[in-house]
Amino acid sequence: MSIVSLDEARAHCRVDAGYPADQLQGYLDAAIHAAADYLNRDIFADSDALDAAMDAVPGAIGQASDAYEAARAAASGMTNAAAASAALSIAEQRWAIAQHLATRTRFGIVATPSIAAAIKLTLGHLFANRESVVSGVNAAAVELPLGVQYLLSPYRRVMMP
Repeated sequence: MSIVSLDEARAHCRVDAGYPADQLQGYLDAAIHAAADYLNRDIFADSDALDAAMDAVPGAIGQASDAYEAARAAASGMTNAAAASAALSIAEQRWAIAQHLATRTRFGIVATPSIAAAIKLTLGHLFANRESVVSGVNAAAVELPLGVQYLLSPYRRVMMP
């Protein structure tokens, strides 16, 4: 089950079944990713998907921890200080990414109608504005007052730097 199905995306963008599914799916994936990034948490279609992702976190963190410790041990055995420093830096970065992904899952959220609407708004924007430059338009772009941020703000996980 998807947060927004491809059929819902087709209907939202008002395209027929002949429109390339991979192109529309790319916009849909980007819209979901943008919403998750704004919320600072993963978005799931239902509670079963959220539960499955949470159940996988301890194993993923365990594997990441094992890999981190192995990389630290390997770096400590290197004779070249620059290579050891680089290896340790990469291991620390991979460990930080694993922790970040686990945190996004731990604070995951089941998609609400507002989140689905925000994803569809973003999808519509990506579909309608497929170029980085707009020419021949006299009016300035205006952000809708009840747009994506309005729909997502109540669910956003605020993080301090």
